Amino acid sequence: MGLAAATLDAFLATCFTWAVTAAGAALAQIAAAGRRQRWTRRAFEAAARFTPTTSTLVNLGVCYMRMASASAHRARKVELYGLSRDAMRRGGELVQDDEDQRLYGENWGHLSLIHISEPTR
Repeated sequence: MGLAAATLDAFLATCFTWAVTAAGAALAQIAAAGRRQRWTRRAFEAAARFTPTTSTLVNLGVCYMRMASASAHRARKVELYGLSRDAMRRGGELVQDDEDQRLYGENWGHLSLIHISEPTR
């Protein structure tokens, strides 16, 4: 093997190592994003459970809405939009002032615009 071939082999090995490292880093970022999403959901659920106010319940509903919009699975979308609707409905029952009404009204309006169509065959 000549010098050029050895240099090419070393270069390709380095490129492969970089690609594997980059792919590993990307997978680690995806896993970290999934953990952050779970922790975010847990934080909103805990806030709504232990301090049920219009704000905490509407924020939980928005969290569910965002998770649903990011989901690729139709059944999961339907489930999360249902959870969002329930949380916001409970938040609407606790409205006490104009700020609560504004927060609830804006977010309920966004949720009511969402329509999940029936799958086509």
